Amino acid sequence: MLLKNLVILPHQEIKLELKDEISKNIIKISSKKFNERVLVVSPLKETNDTQVDDLPNVGVVAYIKNKIELNNGNLRVTLRGEKRVSILNYTSFSSEIIEALVSDVELPKLEEKEAFSILKKLKASLNKYIDINHNVSNSIVKTLQDNDDINFLTDAVTSFLPLTSSKKLNYMREVNGLKRAYALIQDINTEIELALLEEKIADNVQIRLEKEQQEFYLKEKLKEIEKQLGRKENSEFAEYEKKLNALKLEEKTHKKILDEIKKLKDSSNSPETIVIKNYLDWVLNLPWNTSSKENLNVKNVMNSLNKSHFGLKKVKDRVEEYIQLKTINPELSSPIICLVGPPGIGKTTISKISR
Repeated sequence: MLLKNLVILPHQEIKLELKDEISKNIIKISSKKFNERVLVVSPLKETNDTQVDDLPNVGVVAYIKNKIELNNGNLRVTLRGEKRVSILNYTSFSSEIIEALVSDVELPKLEEKEAFSILKKLKASLNKYIDINHNVSNSIVKTLQDNDDINFLTDAVTSFLPLTSSKKLNYMREVNGLKRAYALIQDINTEIELALLEEKIADNVQIRLEKEQQEFYLKEKLKEIEKQLGRKENSEFAEYEKKLNALKLEEKTHKKILDEIKKLKDSSNSPETIVIKNYLDWVLNLPWNTSSKENLNVKNVMNSLNKSHFGLKKVKDRVEEYIQLKTINPELSSPIICLVGPPGIGKTTISKISR
């Protein structure tokens, strides 16, 4: 039986619902001819057109534990993996069904001390993983803790770990239990790190949500208190409106800012609140309709700049060029000089000295 994107391991049970006639026939032939046993293999390459060359030289003999014919014509089967086998040869049984000549896998002899040490380390990593993943079944935990067979243990752990199909396929093909144990310890530790990271992210999200809920509760409580005292709904909105009315703005600009204040009232518990507040604080503190007389004396401006700022030759040259152009053509529409750089390098002071 060919399984794509699914791997069965020894001692693992899987349930399948078979729709195609080929799979149903394989189950029937296995029941009659091979004592309820079927060879399960997974292709080495994920392609729609699987060839014999794409099939592995290691598979799992599975026992057909249960089979039920459904009303819709499908066949539901439960397979339990029994053992790994070496596949010596694939032979055609028919044009659609393939038989295989197999033999028992020769398990390598393990050095006793090394096997004991790695088994101890595997169980320690496994216990740590189980401690932070409470969804692991208690029956699985007991089975793993009471067993010291490294071959059984590595297959059992691989079957319930959330590994990709390709990784599980590699574990299925590896007959050396010691090598599987070493690889599993690495994968378990990776899963532990991911679980701890997810837990940390979840905790941070929960803290943020609790803070936002608390802030919303306090704001609503404050609104109710102010309402009972006969005060305005929120003095913050009144302050924004007061600042807006104090500015002499065009009707279009005034309406735009007023709309943002109204939007703030309607979104008191929304994440958008902070963005709107930052916008209003910035726009209401701009120097609207405020201007100063330009200083077009190149010598005075450059002397002031050289006294207060060391270096910055490119910036000073650009300021000098700007003043020279304005001196030659006073009617020139003033361009904007944009000063870019990290905080503390003198952008603000240069602007004040140069104007």
